[in-house]
Amino acid sequence: MSSVLCIFIQGFKDGEYNVDESCYAQDIAEIAEEFIGKVRVRGTLRKLMQRFILEAEIEAMAQLVCDVSLEEFEEKVTVPLRATYHIGASDAVADEHNNVFVISDESKYIELDNVVREELVLGLPLKRIAPYWLEHEWQPPINDITITDEDAPSSDERWAVLKNMLNNSQN
Repeated sequence: MSSVLCIFIQGFKDGEYNVDESCYAQDIAEIAEEFIGKVRVRGTLRKLMQRFILEAEIEAMAQLVCDVSLEEFEEKVTVPLRATYHIGASDAVADEHNNVFVISDESKYIELDNVVREELVLGLPLKRIAPYWLEHEWQPPINDITITDEDAPSSDERWAVLKNMLNNSQN
């Protein structure tokens, strides 16, 4: 067993089972550097004949940098997880994009590291806004600098044609 986040399934009979597994984010191989602290998977695992269906919620803390103020802040990332595991089914086709996996008849565990890592990365917010800026409106800095024709250098005549074009387009 190379996975740190897994569900022991040996001897499960048809029915529904509670799942509550956790580990530290840094223990999951190749997890995004934003994730810190514990990663928790909580939900239900149903066994129906040669199939396990996992419906759970993944929770983790992410340390992010605000797009507005560049300050660091922590945000809880919660994403749903639905995965199906077929046991030793030769006719079942694994489809990792839709979280459908095939495990061997001898498997004692369902390994969750890969699917949890992928779902958490997809759950990271695209716009990373610190809580302060969610409550307050951001105002861009006001520049009191105005440029007038007197400030522009008049000795370079190469710009005269462009300046005339600009003046003509505004009229």
